[in-house]
Amino acid sequence: MNKTLILLFHPDLSRSSANAALAQEVAKLEHVEVVDVQALYPDGLDIYRDGEREAARLLAADRIVLQFPIHWYSMPAIMRQWQDAVLTRMFYLHYEEEGRKLEGTPLYVAVTAGNVEEAYRPGGRNLFTLE
Repeated sequence: MNKTLILLFHPDLSRSSANAALAQEVAKLEHVEVVDVQALYPDGLDIYRDGEREAARLLAADRIVLQFPIHWYSMPAIMRQWQDAVLTRMFYLHYEEEGRKLEGTPLYVAVTAGNVEEAYRPGGRNLFTLE
């Protein structure tokens, strides 16, 4: 069995069209776990307390997908908090027990942008490209 873990980082999934649709469809697939990180940690602070649980979730997966909308040409705040809490733990504090075991696990990124393609061009509404 190959387990795919999809970590969804969206600040308000109820207001999403693309990320919500993606999450709903992949959740129907066998051997796929979708975790709405914002719903799990609404204030973002408990991620630090649950670092061991989150590390175990990653280690149990055969592949990992990070799904999120681009916010200000970056990631949502909850994703940054998750990185600080979980990846710092795994690769800095507990490398031999956790981080090393994650090495080689395929990692995919599924990113959405909240505007039309033309907005992400020089002179477009957002002024800059996504590159």
